[in-house]
Order: sequence, then C-alpha cells, then structure tokens
Amino acid sequence: MADTDDAPWPNTETTVASDATTIKELMERSTDMGVTRLNGIVADLHGKRQYVIRRAHRQAGQIVSNPK
Repeated sequence: MADTDDAPWPNTETTVASDATTIKELMERSTDMGVTRLNGIVADLHGKRQYVIRRAHRQAGQIVSNPK
C-alpha cells in the first residue's frame, strides 16, 4: 500500500527505543523530533519498547505539527 501523504517534505520511517508506556506518552515526548505518525510497536526489549515512527523532515520556514 502506497503512502498517500501530501506533505511538502519527505517522510521517513525510523525505529526508536523509548521507555514510554503508552502511545500518547511517546507522541508527547516526540513533539520536538518532528514525529507525525506512530506506525506501530515492534518489540519490547529490556523495558524499552521499539516504536516505528514516521518522521517529517523540517525545512526552513516550515512548522511540523503533531496530530492529536
């Protein structure tokens, strides 16, 4: 299934480790990283869950907002 985001910046998928216990908590912590979408929890490893996130690259003059 193709990505249909019409964003003016490239999106990349990244796996991050976090001790956040909920998706909401992870997204709140990730605001400054430009995270726009959480695609799923991959694994729970030593108390840190591996999250797959969608990160929008910031470009000059653009503000990336997080959907709530």
